[in-house]
Amino acid sequence: MVPSTEALFLEAILSGEKAWPWQLPNSDSFDLRTKRRAFDLVMAVKRLEEGKKILVTEMNHHWKVLSTRSDSLKELSCLQNSPLGLSEDGMKGLQIMFRKKHHDIREIKTHARRRYLHVLTGAETISFLQSLSDESSDCDSDSSDDTCEAPSRLPSVVQC
Repeated sequence: MVPSTEALFLEAILSGEKAWPWQLPNSDSFDLRTKRRAFDLVMAVKRLEEGKKILVTEMNHHWKVLSTRSDSLKELSCLQNSPLGLSEDGMKGLQIMFRKKHHDIREIKTHARRRYLHVLTGAETISFLQSLSDESSDCDSDSSDDTCEAPSRLPSVVQC
């Protein structure tokens, strides 16, 4: 198949080796369609790059929210005295509920981390991936702690 002259012109324009043909003096050989296609391709690449930056920012924000929520639930599950005047059984129930929520958040973080590592590649996302790796190693070290076990295996006594 022989490429059309318009496609050849478009490839030459996008290669970046030469000035844009319509910027050269006495260059009337390129029509508006070629200029429009070149502009559309350049803008599509710029939109993709901008979208990727926004996506990485949103992923980073999501990860920070999950981490903050996980830390808060872990602290709440370690409370020994009830600020609400609950009985001992009520306090144990509340702690179990906090630990279950903490476990659920950790599962969400693990799933999100796997998805983020699957989706993200490239030099601009390395710092984000490193922060994920650092925090996931912290979470992995927490998993040996009694407060991070599955809710069905939670101890009756809180160990913080």
